[in-house]
Amino acid sequence: MTTTIPGKYLATLAERTAASFVEAFASAWMVADAYNLSTAETAALAGVMAALTVLRAALTSFLGHRAADPTIRTGYAYAVDVFERVAATFAEAGIAALLLAGTLDLSHARAAGFAGLTAALSVLKALLARFVGSTATASLLPAAKDPGTPPGSRPA
Repeated sequence: MTTTIPGKYLATLAERTAASFVEAFASAWMVADAYNLSTAETAALAGVMAALTVLRAALTSFLGHRAADPTIRTGYAYAVDVFERVAATFAEAGIAALLLAGTLDLSHARAAGFAGLTAALSVLKALLARFVGSTATASLLPAAKDPGTPPGSRPA
């Protein structure tokens, strides 16, 4: 039995994974001097976070999680999408930092700081997405490729 993965799902997964990597890399790069992180360690943090994003997507797909119905109200769906993305980003960044804490010599407070900064970058990305991607989601994908865009909504 072969399972086909829809193109829109792959586009969403790629967008979320790339955004997670960039957010984690940017936040680790911003604190690299204070945390004594090398470029390789910064990339490792971002890579682990990207892997956790893929794992979360697989688990939510397996468990049948569906985000808020975007056809209810565009503003409501966008707010729920932003909240879910920021909460997931904070959790993934915190877990990534804790997984590598021994290797990178990070305290729990620094891991939490990294997670908070990464989540803040996720909020900025969600605000940017409102102007670049679909107005119904926090995705940077064009409305035509974003599965969360309700039919008939205004594309960006």
